[in-house]
Amino acid sequence: MLDKRYQIKKEIVSRKILDETLLVPISGKHADLRHVISLNPVAEFIWERLVGKSDLKDIVDSIVTAFDVTGQAASDDLLEFIQTLIDEDLIYEIQPK
Repeated sequence: MLDKRYQIKKEIVSRKILDETLLVPISGKHADLRHVISLNPVAEFIWERLVGKSDLKDIVDSIVTAFDVTGQAASDDLLEFIQTLIDEDLIYEIQPK
């Protein structure tokens, strides 16, 4: 599972307002204010790394280093957040190059 890579859908933009990062759908089925998502610091950190170049294992390693948590905790949190993003149709899996 941690060898997978994901890409952010182009219909979603992130905006930082003061100290809060928001995900804003600009088109598609979620393009209304009811679907704006606020990210906590760890979710923001993950979101910034979902550019298709890093697999989930690389992101877990980055979380462990940046937030001083165990690999298991980082993995559990990452997989939960990824599933939420998939369920909300905000990201999609890509094949490694």
